[in-house]
Amino acid sequence: MLIAPLKRYIVTGMLPLMALTIAPLAAGQSAEVKAGARSAANEGLKAFEAGNYELAIDRFQRANELIRAPTHTLFLARAHAKLGHLVLARELYLELDRERLADDAPPPFVQAQQDGRAELEALEPRVPRITVEVVGPGDQDAEVIMDDKPVPSALIGLERPVDPGKHKFRASSGEAKARPVTITVKEGDRKTVSLELRTLATTEPLDDEPVKPDPDTTPVDDESGMSGMTIAGISAIGIGVVGIGLGAYFTTEKSDFEGEADDLFSACNPRVCTDGERSRIDDIDADATSASNMATAGFIVGGLGVVGGVTLLLLAPSEPTTESVATMHPWIGIGSAGVSGTF
Repeated sequence: MLIAPLKRYIVTGMLPLMALTIAPLAAGQSAEVKAGARSAANEGLKAFEAGNYELAIDRFQRANELIRAPTHTLFLARAHAKLGHLVLARELYLELDRERLADDAPPPFVQAQQDGRAELEALEPRVPRITVEVVGPGDQDAEVIMDDKPVPSALIGLERPVDPGKHKFRASSGEAKARPVTITVKEGDRKTVSLELRTLATTEPLDDEPVKPDPDTTPVDDESGMSGMTIAGISAIGIGVVGIGLGAYFTTEKSDFEGEADDLFSACNPRVCTDGERSRIDDIDADATSASNMATAGFIVGGLGVVGGVTLLLLAPSEPTTESVATMHPWIGIGSAGVSGTF
């Protein structure tokens, strides 16, 4: 591929050429200013070629502050375009296009202006544009904020260029405020942002945060309209099913442990089992006993849960009420189990 080497050759070749074009503009400037402008421009070109566009912008801005040149402005526009700062890049291209060059301007200056015009034409369709509309009480005097910066009132209702990305809009006027709107625009997008002003007395929240429930209130109904007792009944049946499932699981574990102990005992007969074998068999028997206890507890909790759940469903009112919510809490202790709650 010859494109990359050719590109480096062109950019590198511009270093001495840019230095030469600065010379006529620097007439009357001190040697330090001339040398500084050349150095800044050279560093800017190298940074641009390396893809370090932030550094390139810094260096070309410094070069322009020392000695203003169309070549500096051109590369500033290019670097900002690379970073997605399309609005600023567009303004720099327009500035370069409007600049009136002297009749004896150096050829690189003329070429920079011509290149800038061509690049501006290619950039224009890439720049996103938005239109901000404000409606509601006090819309004529509304203050609009975009990305924490005021939007001039003259721009309200007019299409304006913006950079690609996410943008947040707010609006307020006297006793009215609009819900914030956040949009994401891509290159070439055309979008309209509508901000509806509402009086501050409205009960509807106007900020970005979701409404948080009052910690002092306890909801008794869900969105389906079911009563608290119905919800508790369904929950209890669910707990019961889980308990029965655990009982069945530990029953299987108990059977497996007992089978393993029987196999070990059979293996050491008709001879006498060693101390190690007897200890191992005792451990397995203890595991079988624990599994049996857990199975029993699971079946007890499961049975109570299912029975209690069915009872709650039968007693639940057909319409939701504002009475306290029935609750159930299963518990398992050493050798015992049960369900507690309020009904």
